[in-house]
Amino acid sequence: MADLFTVPGVIVAVAANSSVEAKELAEKTAMEKAFQLLATRLVVPEDLAGVPQLKASQIQSVVSSVQVLDEVTTATTFDGRFVFRFDPAATRRLLGELGLRYTEVQSRPFVVVPVYGSGSDATLWNEPNPWLAAWERYRGLDDSLVPVRVPLGDLQDVVAVDAAGALAGDTRGLADLASSYESVGAFVVQAVVTGSPGAGDASLALTLTTFGESLGAPITLGVTQEKDETPEAFFERGVITSVQRLEVAWKEANAVQYSAASNIRVRALASALQDWLLIRRNLEQEPLVSGLRVLSLRRGEVLLDLTHRGSIEQLQRALGQRGLSLLQAPAGWDLQLGGGVGGVEARPLPSDDSGGTSAE
Repeated sequence: MADLFTVPGVIVAVAANSSVEAKELAEKTAMEKAFQLLATRLVVPEDLAGVPQLKASQIQSVVSSVQVLDEVTTATTFDGRFVFRFDPAATRRLLGELGLRYTEVQSRPFVVVPVYGSGSDATLWNEPNPWLAAWERYRGLDDSLVPVRVPLGDLQDVVAVDAAGALAGDTRGLADLASSYESVGAFVVQAVVTGSPGAGDASLALTLTTFGESLGAPITLGVTQEKDETPEAFFERGVITSVQRLEVAWKEANAVQYSAASNIRVRALASALQDWLLIRRNLEQEPLVSGLRVLSLRRGEVLLDLTHRGSIEQLQRALGQRGLSLLQAPAGWDLQLGGGVGGVEARPLPSDDSGGTSAE
């Protein structure tokens, strides 16, 4: 998966009184652009208007590294490409201080199902399908909060689901397809074209529907071909529009105000020591989990006080992305490894019969 706090490919070209001054100005300009790109990636659309135009001096404290690529200088100019790595903890604090809702919960991949046309004319695996071809060409599918995988269209895919089944919501076929690509769900994107892409007067009517990990009701979008835009560029813009809208739906479902926190009592079910170590590591790496305290350690279970940001539903979804299942139980909340992940070793948990507490 992509590193959400790394912003690559910030290209700038500036002129100044000297090459040194030009490079310094270029880095400041690129840093300001990079922060805006990062905010656009993480912050919910409704809050983007509240993202201020910060100066480099205000951003520098949240930048952990800067890399310069393709550098070209003269006595008075600098032209190059910057890669910025932002410090996650410092960035969280800054966005929280600004009162912005955002998410850094990255989805497990979806497999895209690009259906072209409607009714009896709808096609998926058969050629020509310029809509599927556009998804195959696009190279930005992993650099997103919601990574997207494009199916190969081999015999296994053809058997799993066809165009009619995808449009009808054949959940079994779509689940089989998603499983083949180790995806959390299927992303059916129907494109119906009017006009002629070759003549330059086409429009795309897009319908986006998620299965498995649902992101709400189907979404409809429209893309109109621009003047002198090639058919390939037109369909690629449809792909970009679809990916961006999928990302918006994910952010809306997962964005939280990181300054607010809640506490819950959790029983982590782990029959082997390795299971507990894996559960704890995933909890410690999850940004929504801001505090973790072990209350007792007994054979088969660990009792925890867990401090988290966001709603319980958002926490469940975030932990689910890490292979953990958080479920309501009669006595509180039970947490266990999901997705068939088990302990590597069959060593039991040590028993703590004292019932005492220990701080993490």
